Amino acid sequence: MAGYGVDFNVNTVAGRFLTASLYMLSIVLLATYTADLASDLTIAKSEYIISGIDDIKNGKIPFHRIGIPINTAVEDYYLTSISRGVRNFYPLTSAQELYDSLF
Repeated sequence: MAGYGVDFNVNTVAGRFLTASLYMLSIVLLATYTADLASDLTIAKSEYIISGIDDIKNGKIPFHRIGIPINTAVEDYYLTSISRGVRNFYPLTSAQELYDSLF
């Protein structure tokens, strides 16, 4: 029959110490495994899509997915250095539009 607890009783001090040590070891191992699993899942989700401007230049992200405020130095840099004059980005006219486009 399946019951609760163990089928033996620990009578000696050494046996009680060994049993308590095994319980504590199992708790430490379980906590370590849980922390390692949580860390791996967190790191996997927090990897960046791009690492810098070179990724945009190389086309790692489609140009129509890039939002750039119009009439700014960022737009001038993009047009002269990256797209060579082609306006293939998403133009942002205000800061509020920038925040709204994030969601």
